[in-house]
Amino acid sequence: MLKKLIFAALVLAQISTAAQAISKKSAMVLGKVLVSEVPCGLTYNQEAVGNWIDKNIDPSDLEFPYFLSIGAASMRAQFKTMNTNRKTAHCRSVEKTARYLGFFK
Repeated sequence: MLKKLIFAALVLAQISTAAQAISKKSAMVLGKVLVSEVPCGLTYNQEAVGNWIDKNIDPSDLEFPYFLSIGAASMRAQFKTMNTNRKTAHCRSVEKTARYLGFFK
């Protein structure tokens, strides 16, 4: 019985760690998508962005804003060195992602 409890605890810990990693990645990617709005000439619906966060981000995830900021800052830095083709590819990809996430209305 003790072995089963230990195993269950380890599984739950791994699930929790995986969920945290997904949340961090989501925050960083979202930061990149959001900061790309102006340089890519896009206009997101602010309410749609807020609704996506309400639906998809755990309110107890206190690190989400931090990782969102990291993603945004890294994207800002990348824009400074992008050539035209890279920016075109990036912006097209971001537009598709934003459309998929429902950020345009």
